[in-house]
Amino acid sequence: MQDLRPSLSLAAKDWLNALNQFETQGTAYVLVTVLRVEAPASARAGDKAVVTRSGEFFGWIGGGCAQPVVRKAIEEALDTGVPVTLRITPHAEDLPAQGVRQVPMACHSGGSVELFIEPHQPSTPLHIFGQTPVAQVLSDLASRVGIPVISVPLPSSQASSVTWAVIATQGQGDLLALRKAMEAGARQIWFIASARKWSKLQAELLEAGVSESSLRRVIAPAGLPIGARTPEEIALSVLAGAVAARRGVADAVVADVSPSLPVAPAMPRSCCGGGA
Repeated sequence: MQDLRPSLSLAAKDWLNALNQFETQGTAYVLVTVLRVEAPASARAGDKAVVTRSGEFFGWIGGGCAQPVVRKAIEEALDTGVPVTLRITPHAEDLPAQGVRQVPMACHSGGSVELFIEPHQPSTPLHIFGQTPVAQVLSDLASRVGIPVISVPLPSSQASSVTWAVIATQGQGDLLALRKAMEAGARQIWFIASARKWSKLQAELLEAGVSESSLRRVIAPAGLPIGARTPEEIALSVLAGAVAARRGVADAVVADVSPSLPVAPAMPRSCCGGGA
């Protein structure tokens, strides 16, 4: 049978370039890997393709017979975040292995192919407000562990949409940064400041009309309790807390807000420069 695949070098170049580009751009995609084939088939075990939600294929996983079914599985994987193992075969009587989803082959070629469809969603960026030494170290550390960072200098810059935010202003526009993060819809805000300072600022924010629900999104002092003192140590403790929250390992402790009762941590936590 004639081999209808593109050259191996071209196929590899296509999917690798696409993967690198989508990772850099923060674009969702799936990596499809051919696990097994039964002749006749134009794909081979180990062939790969990067595929977008819109159906753009980069690489090679077989001819047109498989692609419509694969596209449906790709949409599901991107929606759920769960990988899918898919066997496309004309042999409906065969029982698939556990965890393998079997669908009929639409063409009459007679071959079978088993695919692993792995979703890759873009990482949610960490918005870091401020240009202090802690902000600079935190930006570098976050990038090193694969968390995209968006730096938000004050006062001119505006963050349009925020999920995770660190306020590392340390006395250089704290209230402005807090309000910007809240207005941008931040789900969680790590504020690098002492408990006493946060108690004072939250009272001012309440008086200015900020809701208690918005203030409950703030974690202050930020960071895990490792006794951090230097900018490097503080950045490390804050990043560790952010990673734990992003991974859902542990719910971050956010103190209840009361305008008449200062907020204090239940145990010593990392402190954060920026004044009292």
